[in-house]
Amino acid sequence: MKTFLIALCVAAGFSPFAAAQDSGQTPAATQTTEAQKPKSDPLIEAAKAAKAKRKKSDTKVITNKDVKKSKGKLIVLDKPAKEEPAAEGPKTSSLVQQDERYHARVLATEAVAAHEKKVASL
Repeated sequence: MKTFLIALCVAAGFSPFAAAQDSGQTPAATQTTEAQKPKSDPLIEAAKAAKAKRKKSDTKVITNKDVKKSKGKLIVLDKPAKEEPAAEGPKTSSLVQQDERYHARVLATEAVAAHEKKVASL
């Protein structure tokens, strides 16, 4: 049953070509006239010219077929041992770090003010 339906569909698909061969004409779907062809656009012509000027690749593209066909041997390298980082002191929270930076900045500001006072008195 399926083969009959397939054969029927194929026959229906080729019927315009068979009729056109008998009359010596091409079917309307395949006819092209000069009026139907679009005029060439200068932009299209420029794109085609630019494509023709492009340099083709000199190297061969390696495909899976080439890899399977090759006689080379696969070398597997061992992964390097990871060095453990040196153990640092206990990590402090960001609030403690911010507080330490603040106090250091205040001490530095006081030291700069004291030095400026000393320079001004000279």
